[in-house]
Amino acid sequence: MGTRLPLTSVVRNLPEMVPFVGPETFERRQGRALRVRLGANESVFGISPVAAEAMSVAAAKAWMYNDPEAYDLTEALAQAHGVPQTHVQVGAGIDELLGLLVRVFADAGEPVVMSDGSYPTFAYHVVGHGARLVGVDYQNDHVDLAALAARARTEQARLVYMANPDNPMGSWCAARQILQQLLERDIFVRMPSKPPGDRCIRVTIGHAEDHEILIDALAEILNGLPG
Repeated sequence: MGTRLPLTSVVRNLPEMVPFVGPETFERRQGRALRVRLGANESVFGISPVAAEAMSVAAAKAWMYNDPEAYDLTEALAQAHGVPQTHVQVGAGIDELLGLLVRVFADAGEPVVMSDGSYPTFAYHVVGHGARLVGVDYQNDHVDLAALAARARTEQARLVYMANPDNPMGSWCAARQILQQLLERDIFVRMPSKPPGDRCIRVTIGHAEDHEILIDALAEILNGLPG
């Protein structure tokens, strides 16, 4: 019998779940290579030549730690999108930022509302942090905004999450609908999934549109890198 590790109560009580199963895992299980890599959010066109050149130049400086504030990048993003630099946060992909948001805005045991079955990594972070995940069923394969708002009021949830367009259903809600139904919450997280558009990671908290948090993967959109 192996040694029992002194795990926290949150980790001991976690259900067995894996947000995503990687293509390599399927290949090992099947004993053969996949003919196509669907669902991995990868660009079949390859990496941008501009990004490849920039990384080659930067590789010569890999002996140094990077700037922990990512100052130059956040300054450029803020200027490009007309927001204060303090409203821009970068991270190592969407999953890290989702985990950070949960830890910043949801206490252990506190309810967090999202569509049941939506982007699973967010749910993974909520449960892993010890917050209480409250799911809301889809309505005709669409995010039910009215039900999300009602459940948030009932639960007194400060944090509400939706992917728009939804991941994995692909349905979407107009900005007008979201503003009317959900932006009365203290903090509202909206993840604009994968369709193209001019999007950046923006964090603003306050009233109306100012307490909506937008998250997206710039590496994936701009450079053809996995996000």
